[in-house]
Amino acid sequence: MADLEIINATIPAGQTVSRPIGTGFKVIVGFVIPAGYASGALKFNASPDGTNFLSYVDNTGAAITIATPAAGTFIAVDSDFFAGVNLLQLVVATAPGANTIIGVVVRSVSF
Repeated sequence: MADLEIINATIPAGQTVSRPIGTGFKVIVGFVIPAGYASGALKFNASPDGTNFLSYVDNTGAAITIATPAAGTFIAVDSDFFAGVNLLQLVVATAPGANTIIGVVVRSVSF
């Protein structure tokens, strides 16, 4: 059975980027979109060093994007999209009027 955990990523009111979250030695498998979410497309920034956050893209240069996350849903993602990501920021298209918390669902990785 997978060892799942939810790490909360907070997007402050009036901002479009969440505070950084660390996933440790876990892989991202999904996102919990809160009820009332209306901030549009969800993209990501990743950091290789904990200081510099860069737009997170695939091997073709296209941004990893969840185009239309519906409010009050769980969105499963292929864990390969986020393999190797330890520090992440969530980026929304429209700044929320109040703090918005999106759950980042991670699971343990066996070595």
